[in-house]
Amino acid sequence: MTFMRVELNTNCAPLQHVGDMGYVEACVLAESQTRSQVDLVGPVPPDVSWQAKDAERFDHSRFTIHWEAQRVCCPAEEVRKTRGTSYDRHGKAGVRVRFPLATCQACPLRAQGTQSAARVLMLRPNEQAYRALQEARQRQQTPEFRKVYARRAGVEGPIAQSVRTCEMRRARYIASKKLRLQALLPATALNVLRACAWLTEPTHACTPTSRTASLVASAQQAAAA
Repeated sequence: MTFMRVELNTNCAPLQHVGDMGYVEACVLAESQTRSQVDLVGPVPPDVSWQAKDAERFDHSRFTIHWEAQRVCCPAEEVRKTRGTSYDRHGKAGVRVRFPLATCQACPLRAQGTQSAARVLMLRPNEQAYRALQEARQRQQTPEFRKVYARRAGVEGPIAQSVRTCEMRRARYIASKKLRLQALLPATALNVLRACAWLTEPTHACTPTSRTASLVASAQQAAAA
């Protein structure tokens, strides 16, 4: 897993987890806050709907959601009851809300809300997950988020090294305790290898320059000349 633990508390439990987008989901965000009291930091998928690309259109934030009453009110003040748990094409659970076809067809705000026959909302399974996702989307736009997430930049190197030198993608044993031991021993070995490399101060490899960067540099030199 590509996680990085930072900021441990006195009980050696992480106060903050830095992970990539593959592990930062709405339900995981909500559970980390309510159950584990861990601040999960990582990018979340943005809202890619066409409504979210224009401030004049009606994305999810323009709808009033009453979670306890299980009702949703659209910007035109049409109220609909949620239809329980549904699943999207990826198999993830959510709450589906469909507004009446006749109401959407006659609505003067229809062009701002939907391009289909009627508006359908697919919400997160509960209020905690929904709010956690919205807060994470706002948070990842801030300089503070970019500063914290930058600390994870070096985690891919140790993961690649563990895969190449210790074959960490292969489970050699059966049972969780043995697998945990298999993970701890290579981690210890990697720490020793990296400590030795730091003490000997070997020559570091240079970051390769892409062809596009080389072409841009050549064009700038030609223009300066």
